[in-house]
Amino acid sequence: MIKDVVVHMNNEQPLLADLRQLPTAADACLVCTNLRYLGGKKPTFVDHIDSWFLIPLGIVRFVEVPQKSIEDSEDLLALPPGDVAEETYDPIDVEGENDLLRRMREV
Repeated sequence: MIKDVVVHMNNEQPLLADLRQLPTAADACLVCTNLRYLGGKKPTFVDHIDSWFLIPLGIVRFVEVPQKSIEDSEDLLALPPGDVAEETYDPIDVEGENDLLRRMREV
């Protein structure tokens, strides 16, 4: 069970939910339970908080899975955060870009 996932839907307030598993590309709906607003209050359209809900993925903008939820889940592999890649400075690319910008201004 993946707990406290934030479901962002089109033109709606975000909802907290518990997921059995993350949706895949083959899924048409998001299967979740324990729907509630971010403040913990039950939405007005929910009769029984312990019910399972099918939310069509067509109205879901994105699903936000907090790092703690990933670490606490037995179903997901908790990957350690990777090192931040350092930006490399390549003066050849910058000179080429400057030349391109100069030619665009001349036109």
